[in-house]
Amino acid sequence: MTQRSLFPDTNPKARARARRLDVEPSHEAANRAESTGSADNQRNRVLAYLRKYSGESFTSHEIAKALGMQRQQPARRLPELRELELVVRLDEKRKCRVAGTNAILWRASR
Repeated sequence: MTQRSLFPDTNPKARARARRLDVEPSHEAANRAESTGSADNQRNRVLAYLRKYSGESFTSHEIAKALGMQRQQPARRLPELRELELVVRLDEKRKCRVAGTNAILWRASR
């Protein structure tokens, strides 16, 4: 089953990307994530999860565990969703329930 995208292809902010100074394999991975649809799928899943628990805040590691993802996957997608103003990065941090370290918190936009 293919999930319909929440993100139009014409929106340059909703794209996986590597930093300008990252090594070439990082840029290739970002391009591959977009061309295969995996980045879009991950954005959809992360956003749906945060909307399901609207008002609650989570770390990227907590989101990853709940969705059966690797921690880096939501960590890459959350800033993209923030640029689209679909999620908010909170100023506060708290101890992650998965990693046990202080971590950035995210929630769906209201």
